[in-house]
Amino acid sequence: MKPVRGWPALWRGDLPPERRMALAAAAVLFLLIGGMAWYQMRPAPDAWPAPDAVGSADPAGFPEVTDSVDAAAAGSRSGSALRAGTGAASAAGDPRLTAGAGEAVADEPAEEAVAFSWPLSGRPRVVMAFGAVDGSLGDYRLSDGVALEATPGQPVTAAAAGTVALVEEHPVDGITVVLDHGGGKRSRYAGLAEAAVTEGQAVASGERLGRIGLPSPLRSDLGPHLLFGLMVDEEPVDPLPYLEE
Repeated sequence: MKPVRGWPALWRGDLPPERRMALAAAAVLFLLIGGMAWYQMRPAPDAWPAPDAVGSADPAGFPEVTDSVDAAAAGSRSGSALRAGTGAASAAGDPRLTAGAGEAVADEPAEEAVAFSWPLSGRPRVVMAFGAVDGSLGDYRLSDGVALEATPGQPVTAAAAGTVALVEEHPVDGITVVLDHGGGKRSRYAGLAEAAVTEGQAVASGERLGRIGLPSPLRSDLGPHLLFGLMVDEEPVDPLPYLEE
């Protein structure tokens, strides 16, 4: 008989009987060896986790998912307790940390509110409100202050204590004085005929800053007036709510 070589004879079914027997024996031997190897490598029953140690287990011996969640929650609580203990120790070492939440530290005083008074005697009439359309410059911009009715030569006083930050002659508003009151607050006094203060000078509340002059031709429709403005953090605000009654 002519010997058959190679794999083609295997799938054509013309393998000699002795070869078939040899292949079958080899397959059986391979399965036996593989089964024995798997039996030796599987974990012993006493090595599996006990249900009491891990939590309730299913019949296959694996812990339920809820046990892992409970363990994670317990670990989180332990970590929170540790952080709380560390924070308490830090607070014991630093007296400033013993203050409750929202309480101000003793060595950091709160900013005092600035009280503003009327810059003209009495309570003058408002002839142009804050935010009103100001067409004096021809572009109909919104007023960033209030125009208070006055008489020429009437004294103008500081609405609050501060430092003179600016003295200038404005082409429309006339002589203008700006006071810095700290805390981001500044007041502006425009429409003066003259200034009685200089830049850098400290002034008290009610101290004379100058006197009212005649309005410029562009603001003649308002009559003699003081253009009083207030700025908070470089933004103009309506000064009337800040003035004392």
